[in-house]
Amino acid sequence: MTFSLGRGDVVAMTLVPSMSLILIAYILSRLLPVADPDVDTFEKIVDADADTSGTSTLTIVDEEIDGDTSGTLALAIEPGDVVGDYSQPWKDTFDVTFVLLMAVLLFALVVATLVTTPSLLVSGAFITALLVKFVAMTSCSLLGGVICRRFSTFDEDGYVVGSKNGWFRVNYTRKFQHFAAYMIPICFPNPPSISRLIPDLWSNFVTLFCFVILIKPLRTRYNLIMLQFISLDRPEDRPHTLKWIVMGNIIPGLTLIVLWRLVFRLTGNNENLCSIFVLITGIGDGLAEPVGIWLGRHKYKTFAMCSKRKYTRSLEGSTCVFMSGMIFPLLQYADFETRLQMWICSLLLAPLMTFAEATAPHTMDTPGLFLVGGSVILIVLSLTNE
Repeated sequence: MTFSLGRGDVVAMTLVPSMSLILIAYILSRLLPVADPDVDTFEKIVDADADTSGTSTLTIVDEEIDGDTSGTLALAIEPGDVVGDYSQPWKDTFDVTFVLLMAVLLFALVVATLVTTPSLLVSGAFITALLVKFVAMTSCSLLGGVICRRFSTFDEDGYVVGSKNGWFRVNYTRKFQHFAAYMIPICFPNPPSISRLIPDLWSNFVTLFCFVILIKPLRTRYNLIMLQFISLDRPEDRPHTLKWIVMGNIIPGLTLIVLWRLVFRLTGNNENLCSIFVLITGIGDGLAEPVGIWLGRHKYKTFAMCSKRKYTRSLEGSTCVFMSGMIFPLLQYADFETRLQMWICSLLLAPLMTFAEATAPHTMDTPGLFLVGGSVILIVLSLTNE
């Protein structure tokens, strides 16, 4: 049973986020000093042949490849800085591990499906749902790649090294995959007649499959796959782009979604509430990076996963997470049993998920956001259920 909205609820649900945004904007513009973007950052050398294109390279390479121990990698890397390359043989990289992992997952999924719900393997509705998700995800990647082709400059191997107009970054199109990986399962759910766990695992496998096809031997052979890869390959993440997005983001994120849905189901709570922290992450955190690049004046640093590299974030970008954390519980009011639950979740998720995003390592904010979001909602429900 849920509650019905009154006029006062609608007014409050409109005013509280609006006034919060105005207050944050005032604090950022009037009370906090602006961070100097040139302090503690890598020194860039602009290519003389590309001085009008925004192309830049760094004098420092990744310590994990060339054994750099100078300490300079503790300096902050800005969006668009070209830090590494893909000169290593693919058999010596994460690509091999990824392929082997997918083979093991496929075998385990087939066995689990045959044991529990063998009818899934011949279900037309289920197979169609998986194909729709695959087409939707690859379409998002291709769209991002087309945009990159239009606005970026490339090296001789076809990888992005700069912007034709100075303002474009791969960081923008990368969010297409970020958004698609978590939002498409919500937009295209499995058929309702099908039990959830095994289909959810197959859906996650399809998501991972959209990334495993981006390994080096495939993308260097097929232009359409390279087009998808360049849309997520941030120059500052090389050569770890695929490893970081898969191991630090996609796998833990998808795993946590499945686990949280199972926990909510077993505790008698509405598992649709899991969509709240997925939306906060997919949209709020998805907007944080482009907003931070465009408007970010108050910057801070964060470390990368298993690396000495430091990357910059901004309070302006983190504001997107804060506002999403406040708004999405209100928009999903119909899934709460009481008005109190909705407001407590809104007022707690906004600051706590913002803190989780701000303190998470580079490319690893998704699992932190999911852990905090799921925990907050579950605790609130446990303490307020009648």
